Amino acid sequence: MTTVLLAGGAGVVGSQVAQLLGRLYPELRLLVGGRSPDKAVSLLGSLPNAEPITMNVVDADSLASLKAIPDLVVAMVNDPDDRLLFSAVRRGSAYIDITRWTERLQQSQSRLLALTGGQSKAPVVFASSWMAATAATLARALAEGLHDAELNMDILFDMHDKAGPNSTEYMDRLRTPFTVIEQGKSTLKRPFTEPRRVTFPDHGTARTYRFDAPDQLTLPVLTGARSVSARIAFDSPSATESLKWLVRSPVWSLLNRPAFERTRHAILYNPGDGGAHRILLTAQGRDDAGQAADRQLYIRAEQGQTYLTAVGTVIQIERVLGLAGHQKASASIQFAEAETDPALARNRLLKLGIELHDKV
Repeated sequence: MTTVLLAGGAGVVGSQVAQLLGRLYPELRLLVGGRSPDKAVSLLGSLPNAEPITMNVVDADSLASLKAIPDLVVAMVNDPDDRLLFSAVRRGSAYIDITRWTERLQQSQSRLLALTGGQSKAPVVFASSWMAATAATLARALAEGLHDAELNMDILFDMHDKAGPNSTEYMDRLRTPFTVIEQGKSTLKRPFTEPRRVTFPDHGTARTYRFDAPDQLTLPVLTGARSVSARIAFDSPSATESLKWLVRSPVWSLLNRPAFERTRHAILYNPGDGGAHRILLTAQGRDDAGQAADRQLYIRAEQGQTYLTAVGTVIQIERVLGLAGHQKASASIQFAEAETDPALARNRLLKLGIELHDKV
């Protein structure tokens, strides 16, 4: 029986991954790991072949207490010192991570290369691009065959949507500059700058702003695009503009001090009961005949961003294990969006209730 360890499996995203796997693949043995496995008790009652385990990613060897080595470890909780990553790699377990932002991703890659020399006994998959690499996988397909392409990923975040507490660490970086590719050159950008007016088909026009996302690191390499940008807005224009003002004001420097961590997180983390998550992908360039091409894909998850992330995570689990038509992933260190079959990803997204609308 294949064993999958879900680190953070009782969390907002993790519990949805567990439920989806229990429904789709009841033959899998699921280990729902966390510091407080009691949280998983109500979840486990509805899942076949599932059990809670106690684990903590900050332990020197996160998997040391396990009775048996899992076939796959899925990290859905921040692994700040790469201890869960290294613990899995040393044991030859496959590993999927959906939590690392760009800077931490680059650091983890460097440390992993130093540890392994670039060789791995099992797949090590970094899937921390937007929504567990779902957007980047579809953007890669959207740009296929285009020359001198410009790729844009515009996100509309519902103020009432659910969110896990780990999201605050990502939002803490709202003042940190980041690198993008613009006109073929690396350039430094600041969050909440360079607004762009975007029309979301079922919502209307919003002003989106730049933010850091690993997609801007991977997509230029995978597609050869001359420019790749990620921008975000809230469905409340006033909330978007207020956060923009706050992040760019001296007040934010004060709030970034450790003494104000609780206050800062209270501002950034106010999850609701649920709301639709929207992503607009656009690709503009020239086709093989030299003609201008303008492509668009609209992604809408009525169940919200945590559900879309959970579905994206399931796609990566299927890929690593060779399920649902995927060829079993190779034993290598890889970005999810570089290896995932976009057609199979689309098929799974549609089957699990995610709307995909191509430009006609």
